[in-house]
Amino acid sequence: PELLGLPPASREPYSASEIVALEQHRSVWRILIEGGRPRGRRGARHAAEIMATFIAAGASGALMPGLITLHSPRMIMRHTMEPYDPQAQTNLFVGATHDDEGAWMWTRGLTAFGLPELETPVHQGMNDAYFRLMDVAANMILQLAPFEEGRRLQIGHQTFEVRPGPQAPEDADAAINGAFGRLTITPR
Repeated sequence: PELLGLPPASREPYSASEIVALEQHRSVWRILIEGGRPRGRRGARHAAEIMATFIAAGASGALMPGLITLHSPRMIMRHTMEPYDPQAQTNLFVGATHDDEGAWMWTRGLTAFGLPELETPVHQGMNDAYFRLMDVAANMILQLAPFEEGRRLQIGHQTFEVRPGPQAPEDADAAINGAFGRLTITPR
């Protein structure tokens, strides 16, 4: 029943018919995929394939507890068309949230890949911070390794530095994330 309140928060909005299907579902399947650095991208690919199969069979969405996000069937089908694509894996398995003041934004979901979560100050708007985190996350998933501390990153027309975290406030909603540490992406 608690899933029924999540469709408005979905990254890709649920249609009216998808909300009806969600309300009519009476069973939930829990899928566990072993993550970690050696299996990170392979595990993500397997999870994406399983999710796509469930959606094709009529499932009304996929809740990812680490992200506290319910993904709509259309989003899952779109991002599982290329299960090896790091950008698609990032969009499906990594989310971002911010503190109440909107001063910091951080990722959720990189822990499943055996990678540290990312955080960044919000200094040029939420969209700027969100896409910065997603770009860096996609590159870390591609190389299956974090950027080393002190590294300079050119993102768009700005230069950022990778620093040890945490510097942002703690995320009480998703305490399972960050088992491999946190990195802070700060402007230079």
